[in-house]
Amino acid sequence: MVKEKLYLEWFANKLKVICKIITYLSIIISFSIFIYIICIELFKKTLILDTFDVPKELQEKGYTNKVLLNKLNDQIKKIEEITIPTTTLILLAPRS
Repeated sequence: MVKEKLYLEWFANKLKVICKIITYLSIIISFSIFIYIICIELFKKTLILDTFDVPKELQEKGYTNKVLLNKLNDQIKKIEEITIPTTTLILLAPRS
């Protein structure tokens, strides 16, 4: 009976230690993920386009500032698709 009680106390202490380790690891992992996400957002290249007035000629053709911003955004995406692969190729190319 005494041996069984000592074993249960030992086992309970081991479980406490394991719970502490799991808690600390989860805190460290959560903090690391949080820092990683913040770093990604800080170094993300974004372009913020402010609204602007549409010239009368374009308004008469039915273009609104929202339509023009969408078209401009599409053109920016096309430029990114063209330039990003070439810049990565330049960075990855071996030096001669």
